Amino acid sequence: MHLGGNGGLRGDMVEENIALVRAYRRQEPRSYLYWGFTTLLDLTRSRPFVDHWNGLELSSQLHACRAAPYANGYGMMFEPEEYRYEAPYYIHDPDVAQSIPAEHDPAEHTPEAVVGRIADDGDAICIKTFHEPGFGGLFDFNTAPTEVLDRVAREAETRGLFNLLHATSLLSWHTAVEARAHVMAHGLWHWDQLNGAQVNPETELPAQIEDLLDATIENGITVQLTTGVIHGEVALYDVDFLTSDALAATLPRELITWHSGPRGGWFRDNLERIADVNPVVVENFLGHAPTGEPGETSRAALRRVIAVGRYLHANGAELVLASDTPSSPTYTNAPGLHGYQEMLTMEQMDMIPSEVLAAAKINNARLLGLEDEIGSAEVGKQADLLLLSEDPRNDISDMGSIRWVILDGRPVQREYLSAGN
Repeated sequence: MHLGGNGGLRGDMVEENIALVRAYRRQEPRSYLYWGFTTLLDLTRSRPFVDHWNGLELSSQLHACRAAPYANGYGMMFEPEEYRYEAPYYIHDPDVAQSIPAEHDPAEHTPEAVVGRIADDGDAICIKTFHEPGFGGLFDFNTAPTEVLDRVAREAETRGLFNLLHATSLLSWHTAVEARAHVMAHGLWHWDQLNGAQVNPETELPAQIEDLLDATIENGITVQLTTGVIHGEVALYDVDFLTSDALAATLPRELITWHSGPRGGWFRDNLERIADVNPVVVENFLGHAPTGEPGETSRAALRRVIAVGRYLHANGAELVLASDTPSSPTYTNAPGLHGYQEMLTMEQMDMIPSEVLAAAKINNARLLGLEDEIGSAEVGKQADLLLLSEDPRNDISDMGSIRWVILDGRPVQREYLSAGN
């Protein structure tokens, strides 16, 4: 999760629409509960934010992860240079030519030093690192060497933390396997040199990708597929999404009205502009000349990640539910609803409802080290429960039939949590 966002407004739109942003932030914790998510993990927020969230009258229990970007790599490069190095946990590799401020001591930014500070700060249960070359050629980011990422993961183990590694490409997944990351954060949708493989991803995968997925499983790496990252882009072309009852229960009415207006499609327009000015990148990603289908690259990516998920599931991988909400600044990444949609997509990977529920509940609790507290209904565990009118063990879409949310023993009627209330 990335909590406390702007409700799908671009940064320069916030000031003139501050009332919309405030309405979104008031509703955000209620929407996660509306869709049944009583425990969350945020990957970037500070201790004061986490403490504030957990102090709200009605909110999911929030746990913190800490991002440890590689100097001048993804996770830092979108920040203005004058603020970039305010990130307290960035990793510097003195063996690689990099530029960091002269007043920064490289010894304080080794993998061991950064992990140690995160552990000593005491409020995080995990560390997120990144291997992102540049989203299929759109950018050219510095990437951490495998040895550096391996040191992060090993030091995290020593300090009682686990390591999530952002990876969406063939190269990055190979790196994550070699670095022995604990969790693969994101599905494999950039197939790099295999983008043009002559296979039908609905039924088969290139042999090189199967080998990589086998190695992922053999190394015991847990996988967060986060298909919602891509599904949210595809949904921008769904003319019914903005008028759906599900969205009306999730986002404030005035925010939906704004997104239905002339400026609300800014993110879709931005994706299309990026595609228009990078035709070679688009063709390389698709593996063929574009056909002109709206959202063609996003649809191709979604087919790939579903195929990858199907193979991982069929071969015994540990999959956990993760939505990366909001992975993009758009209304299609709505809090809570995005996670519900992730469960529906997992069913397309041939996961039966009980397996999807396990990925959302006990598998995640085990990953977070909280299986003695949450993840199943047992005597002695925290009383975070859902009462539903239908049984999602028969049909996972019935997770939408919640009637009551019981939050640490306190019953709350679902409709009270709705944005339409």
